[in-house]
Amino acid sequence: ALCKQWLRSRGIDAIAEVSCIGGKTDEKGMTAAIEKARKAGDSVGGIVSCTVVCPPVGLGGPLEEGLESGLSAALFAIPGVKGVEFGDGFAITELRGSQANDPFRMDGGRVVTETNRSGGIQGGISNGEDIYMRVAFKPTATPTTSKATAMAVLIHLLSLAKRSTRPKATASTMNNTE
Repeated sequence: ALCKQWLRSRGIDAIAEVSCIGGKTDEKGMTAAIEKARKAGDSVGGIVSCTVVCPPVGLGGPLEEGLESGLSAALFAIPGVKGVEFGDGFAITELRGSQANDPFRMDGGRVVTETNRSGGIQGGISNGEDIYMRVAFKPTATPTTSKATAMAVLIHLLSLAKRSTRPKATASTMNNTE
């Protein structure tokens, strides 16, 4: 809340909404996906779409101080985040360079991009367009299912090893070549 107030005092707003849960994008489908998983003792992942409205031009930098890398680092610090995309994200790989190009133009005395495919960040620097990003969250681990966890398997193997009747290896038996 404090961060939003600070941003708004500078004319910047940030909006976030759940845009996909369990592969469903409509509210009814998302609710059904959650309920179905819950009844099965399971969980679903989802995507949160975020927009930073009216960011100033020039935030970030072209190398390690890039805005995308800074935002990504902060987002990946959230447990369960498995993916972050800006603008057209992974879908832009299906375009040719001439299609992915985001040329600038004037709009009422303001410099804007034609498509904002870059999501408001070009070369690691904010360009003044709204910043669009999507954040993917994995389904939470589901201990109510019958799948064995790595720890349960390890405990089982250790208990079997303790019950083993094999003679223990010693230095003299290990060096025995007979």
